[in-house]
Amino acid sequence: MRFVSTTTFGNVEDFSPRAYRYFCFLLLGVLLLSVTAGTRAGIYKWIDADGRVQFSDRPPAEAGAEQVELSPINTYKGVSIESYEEPEDPGSKGRKPGKSKKVVMYSASWCGVCTRARRFFKAEGIPFRELDVEKSQSAKREWERMNARGVPVILVGDQRMTGFSEAGFMQLYQN
Repeated sequence: MRFVSTTTFGNVEDFSPRAYRYFCFLLLGVLLLSVTAGTRAGIYKWIDADGRVQFSDRPPAEAGAEQVELSPINTYKGVSIESYEEPEDPGSKGRKPGKSKKVVMYSASWCGVCTRARRFFKAEGIPFRELDVEKSQSAKREWERMNARGVPVILVGDQRMTGFSEAGFMQLYQN
């Protein structure tokens, strides 16, 4: 007995092996897209009955959850050093350009590389000013004016370091 499956396209036997593979890949692609579309849901935040802050990808049954906007801020994985000239902004209270060794670090509270840099500065007795780009609107505006896409961004005089390495920082700081 021979099994023949018919579809709206005709007999399966009528498909060439190449067309059949193409059809299967197309079907797999459509399935993957439909699955990933459902995973792009938001993140919800609420306070539970015990007063603890909760986060989930689904809103709780009880009302009162707010959808959280996720930040497009990333942590720099590598380190780069470049000359930096501060953009003109008469309302800015940030650092002044020049040859000073004043250290300013744009950071975020969740950033592990920022924590490592902060600990290094404190251990070495290096005075620095830290600006959290998620907690301060003025810090975020300055960070955006620099066209930064991640944290930390560390300014030393007229030099800018994206990311952090102890050796790279000391080279900037001591020169």
